[in-house]
Amino acid sequence: MIGVALSGWSQADWSRIGTYRNAAEAWIEACRMHFNDPNHYAPDIIAGRVDCGTLSDDDLEAFLGVWSFGRENEGELCRINLTNRRGTYGLVLEACHPNESFWEIHGTQLLFRDASGTVSTSFTLQRVDYWSGPYLLEPSRNIVHYLTRAAGATPDNPCPEGYNPYGCN
Repeated sequence: MIGVALSGWSQADWSRIGTYRNAAEAWIEACRMHFNDPNHYAPDIIAGRVDCGTLSDDDLEAFLGVWSFGRENEGELCRINLTNRRGTYGLVLEACHPNESFWEIHGTQLLFRDASGTVSTSFTLQRVDYWSGPYLLEPSRNIVHYLTRAAGATPDNPCPEGYNPYGCN
């Protein structure tokens, strides 16, 4: 278990600090408390640097844009667009279903949230531009979603010519 505190904090601040499984979780929570924002992003912690900075334009650039979203062993469901627009439960995700409405980076995971803020899929990076993880809204179905950079797509044209899967207009 790891505990954290920041210099200059009062006893009341210290009492809000819990214990965490690893240093990244502890620092993320400390940064969220520091900024008084339970949804604060801390990408430098994820990258192994301790810094409470929010997602910078450079950090976001790695995620923004059009991705292919689907089910492993079943194929693509639709093209989605990860945006940098703040929404109620994270950054806005333009997708083909309300189960994928918002996204955020939490620790080493990329999370999708539904329209009510519930985490719907928790992705882990498998290789460059390929994430996969369980669909959490119906765990008994054992669905594993994937997310990979969409070839030939742009935010203005998520479905290149001749391509029209579910969700593309």
